[in-house]
Amino acid sequence: MYGRAELLRLQQILLFREFEMPLAEIQAQIKAPDFDPLAALQQHRQALVRRQGQLGHLIETVDRRLRNYERTR
Repeated sequence: MYGRAELLRLQQILLFREFEMPLAEIQAQIKAPDFDPLAALQQHRQALVRRQGQLGHLIETVDRRLRNYERTR
């Protein structure tokens, strides 16, 4: 069984992987003496919010394109 600390570390790793960070780099960051899990989570959140905004714009663009195609049919 895994404890809370191991689960939190796994979550950190998965969040880094979401941003396509290589495992060796993740390991170096997590094992660094100055690694701050709270700061890392805050940075992950900021990056996800930016990505959310970018995806929202892309969805709006696709929706407009779909409406344009539907009108010209």
